[in-house]
Amino acid sequence: MGSDVSPDDIRGFGLPLKLNTSNLWSAQSNFTQAGPQPGVPEPQGDYDLRLASSGSQSADKQLRIRTQRAGNPGPDGAAFVWKEQADANFRGRDVQQISGWDVLGYTTSSANTSKDPDALTLPDGTVLIARQKLLAGSYRVRIAYKSPDATSWTTADAYSQSTEPTDGFHPAMCLMPDESILLAFWVYDNTANQAQIQTMRSTDNGVNWSTVSTFALDTPLDIQSSVGAGNDGFEALRIRMSEANGQVLIVARHKANNSSLSQRTGYIQAVSIDGGGRFTTVEDVTPTSTKWGNHSVITVDSQLYVMTVTATTALSGMRLSSGFEKISAVQTAGVINVGTTLDQDEDEGSAWVDDDGTIFYIGKETVGTAAYYMIQSVDGGDSFRFVGGGTIANPLGSDWWKSGTHTMTTFPTNFVGTSSAGRQVVAFGWTADVSTAGSHSTGILYLGGYSTVTMPGVQTFASSFQRIGWNRTWVPLDKPDDISTGPWSLTGTDTATLTNGVLNINTSSQQTCYFANPAGTVADGCIIRISLTAVSGGSTSTIARGLKVRLADNVNDYEVSLRISTASMRLVDQNSGANLGEVSDIAPSGGIDVLLAMTAGKVAMFYRAKSVAADRVWKIGPQSSSLNNNTGSPDSNNKVDWGHCVSGTAETNWEEFHFRFGESYTPDMSAGFSNPSDLIGRDYAGVGRATYVDDGVRITGIDGAGREGETYHIDTRYRYPIDRVFWTESQSPRVGWRSTTDNTSTLIPLLLNPNEGTPGANTQNILGDMLILHLAGINFANFTIEYYAGGSWNVAATVDTALTGGAWNATRINNTITLPSSGVNTSTSHLFQNECDGWTAKIGTSLYRITRSCSGVLGAGTAFKQAVFEVEGSTGGSENGALEIWPDAVTVAVNLRGVQGSAWGIRIAAEHTVDNDYRIGQMMIGRAFVTGYQYARGRVLTYEPNTPTTITADGVLRGRRIGPGGRLLRFAWTDPVDGTNTYGTATSPDFITGTTSSNALPLASRADVGASLEGMFREIGQHEPFIYLPRVPRSTSTGTDVIVLNRRHQHMAMTLTTPVELESVLGSEDSSEIFRVASITAREIR
Repeated sequence: MGSDVSPDDIRGFGLPLKLNTSNLWSAQSNFTQAGPQPGVPEPQGDYDLRLASSGSQSADKQLRIRTQRAGNPGPDGAAFVWKEQADANFRGRDVQQISGWDVLGYTTSSANTSKDPDALTLPDGTVLIARQKLLAGSYRVRIAYKSPDATSWTTADAYSQSTEPTDGFHPAMCLMPDESILLAFWVYDNTANQAQIQTMRSTDNGVNWSTVSTFALDTPLDIQSSVGAGNDGFEALRIRMSEANGQVLIVARHKANNSSLSQRTGYIQAVSIDGGGRFTTVEDVTPTSTKWGNHSVITVDSQLYVMTVTATTALSGMRLSSGFEKISAVQTAGVINVGTTLDQDEDEGSAWVDDDGTIFYIGKETVGTAAYYMIQSVDGGDSFRFVGGGTIANPLGSDWWKSGTHTMTTFPTNFVGTSSAGRQVVAFGWTADVSTAGSHSTGILYLGGYSTVTMPGVQTFASSFQRIGWNRTWVPLDKPDDISTGPWSLTGTDTATLTNGVLNINTSSQQTCYFANPAGTVADGCIIRISLTAVSGGSTSTIARGLKVRLADNVNDYEVSLRISTASMRLVDQNSGANLGEVSDIAPSGGIDVLLAMTAGKVAMFYRAKSVAADRVWKIGPQSSSLNNNTGSPDSNNKVDWGHCVSGTAETNWEEFHFRFGESYTPDMSAGFSNPSDLIGRDYAGVGRATYVDDGVRITGIDGAGREGETYHIDTRYRYPIDRVFWTESQSPRVGWRSTTDNTSTLIPLLLNPNEGTPGANTQNILGDMLILHLAGINFANFTIEYYAGGSWNVAATVDTALTGGAWNATRINNTITLPSSGVNTSTSHLFQNECDGWTAKIGTSLYRITRSCSGVLGAGTAFKQAVFEVEGSTGGSENGALEIWPDAVTVAVNLRGVQGSAWGIRIAAEHTVDNDYRIGQMMIGRAFVTGYQYARGRVLTYEPNTPTTITADGVLRGRRIGPGGRLLRFAWTDPVDGTNTYGTATSPDFITGTTSSNALPLASRADVGASLEGMFREIGQHEPFIYLPRVPRSTSTGTDVIVLNRRHQHMAMTLTTPVELESVLGSEDSSEIFRVASITAREIR
């Protein structure tokens, strides 16, 4: 029988378990990961289409992409829908319909006027609106910005002056290659009668601005005189600007004062090649044969592109080979026939480029059927088509605004558009019949966008742009019955007021109800969307607040009402009185959006909490396919009523009311909506483009064709992921894991068998009775090592890695920490030269990173050389406090004494760190491999500085550090080791244990050195790590069963660099052989 022959000091190695990310027990963990970024799109099958991701992504997100329409990536090709993993429904995309209303600084006061906006979208989807704003007597260039998920706008002032700008600022913005923002606007010298363009720059997404140039034009604009026959000078008007290939092109519109000219509008074309500092005039033109209006300057496929109205039925889209090519030379060749009479006199047009490369243009016509129309180009501006019907012959559905008949009297002015997060954002002022707010306020319309319920198509097999639009729109630009060309009439008492961008109806035993009689067949039906906030009162038993819709043609008559209280909504069949359903999970008092579709005998309602965020998630409301048909006494026409439509007491803020009557649609939304099959997808962007999806993520189709139903998973990855603590993922501790914060208890649990049916159900041996944990690249000091058994976590070891000297205070003066001359020392570790580089010094409660240290004792006194520390992060001054030194690497040996677990982990204690996060460069958990006999004396340690040098011809030594240095270790068993009693079938070799405590199990056989060393290195090869343990003190009590090795010379993570040679010295094979182990060399992990 073997005997325990354990020495006082054990030597050996730590053999890490082969762990990887699959061993992470996510259900038990609470660690965070710093630097989230978009994950790689993972196809969930063998697909041809490959996707790439870019942008940003929040932590722990799981984006799901589904191909909705087959084809190759690009315009009119393959299309997708999306959702987050936890969501019930996918999102498709609408294009041109009003989907939300917002307002910037609603006012009727001329003392707070804002006007003439420009819009820009940043790569993260944030929209910026620049406009002139008068506030508190100061004329400002004000910037408003909002991210896709935000519900309100933030503002910043780029520029201000106390005097009114002569002809207005007319600001313009463009994005520069470094993702900074360039801003340009008119400034005036009324003494010299000159107008100049000032440029400014923001590098923080519009929050702060600095001047680039106070006068950027090489030739100022002459603004002398005023309008009159033969008068000189010009009025400064709209500026538009874009950048391509290092050139910034400005096109600034002006209007001649000479009223004798038949055509007075023209432009300055100027180019900067220095980032907006100085602009060279290319031409200053006032065309005689064509007008110049509604212009936009955009960048399409890295080329500058100008759009403007040049004739009564034509736009011009002009692609410039460079900013120095004259617009006048290419104007005729770029004519786009839109088949309608266009408004040329004002700045009523805007072009922009969506992130998938689609060019959108919204404009205004003066004669025709689509007064405010939207067209798009998917071929880089070579051709355009109407959104909706798609053709000049059928522009219906392209309306993005239609408050009444064609000769509208309430409408947007000076509008500008941009795309963000799948939708279009239009900023504008407005003209109204009665209200004056539009002359002083800036409205925002959101068009289309991502939604769990998308608008139907104009035909069965409709493309993504062929969507039903609204044929009547209303937002609070004016009271409905004040719009002289609108469809609305008032029933009851006028209690409505316009305030802060809403129509407030406040009745007390009164009725304030608006009605219209839209044309259309019963079969075609209608789609209606409303948005409101129920402030008080109302009921679901009457239409004291709500909506009533009738489809009738003298033969058939269907009618429903939606009754809204502050707490719930009820849909009622008016003809039968039947309650079709009531919903109360979203309180209308907090704001509600309702979408209602109705045809002959059918109705379906969808609703959501009112929000201007980009993502629209609808709930399914009451539905019916058997509405009562009042054939006995049918009405002769359709009718819509909304507001407070019976006498009652209620207050409501109404924000939107839009409808579409008289046009069939597919799919039939009145029969319900099936997600995702009824959704309209968004085109995949092709190579060179990236489509914004959600949460900052953009996707690109890079190769192959997609097929319907193919899905992709995009799970957040991280710049500093937990994966990097594993050797399989990262072979250096220099780039490891970081948490997002510190001072919170953090568990990193690892399952020994991740394939177990019930995780953590069964404990198992780690192939030894001494656990070895190695941590490198750490910045914390306190943690526990825990194991999972019996359904809970149990502490195996409590670890404090800090080095302390005693009950005394150290002193920091500026960036140096020194030790006191007297005090009580509890331990006096001698620290070696620069051993503490990169470690943390904690003095009192302050934390600093050590940059250099000199050798000496960590203790108080004068009878020995003391250590001194140089730190970074000091702001000067001095302080005193107890000193702790936290190493950046530690190895912990734990005598398990038979303990087993199904999972092991470390729990970092809640403490502050010098980096304000937790960091681990490498983590290895495994068992101790103890050698029965220690290696021979004469081990060799070599340091490689990793600083190659050269000597030049004239004898100068040059060198550079290309990475961290490291140690080489060489050791051998030159004395033969007798392994006789390890052979045969009845062996009882002597053994070694790590502790004298009870229940300890042997760690190694005394004579088993050569064969097991060969087996160890056969397991790890030259590519797997091990931990070199030159000395592990044998524990003599349970209080010392945890051994903390926190000095640089006490442990070392290494890899093998040479073969292992066993030299047989004496004995017979397989019975009494005696081996010598030749020299082994290992390399420290750098």
